[in-house]
Amino acid sequence: MVSLSVQRRNEKFKQALALHKKGDLKAAQEAYVGILSKHPDDIEALHHIGILNLQTGDLTLAIAFFDQAVVGFADLQLYMLHHKIVDRFYGDLVAHHTCVQRNIHRFNFRW
Repeated sequence: MVSLSVQRRNEKFKQALALHKKGDLKAAQEAYVGILSKHPDDIEALHHIGILNLQTGDLTLAIAFFDQAVVGFADLQLYMLHHKIVDRFYGDLVAHHTCVQRNIHRFNFRW
């Protein structure tokens, strides 16, 4: 059974995502920030606020949110997905490489 607090967080996330999909980026950002103020490790909220920041042109902030989200990732594939998204939007390989080098130690991976 899902706890009431988890249900509320899920509902708040659904509302934030609906605002995001609708294009109301300011309201969506406020909703994601609200979730993160109570649940700073919420991977979904971190991921989606990162995407939102890509959409508004703030690559630095997007990468910062993706870096926070990576703490909860269990494998390298999910981490790399975020950076493929960054590359798709901006093709910023320097930022991508720097971020990967900063975080690769979190995974059991060897080049």
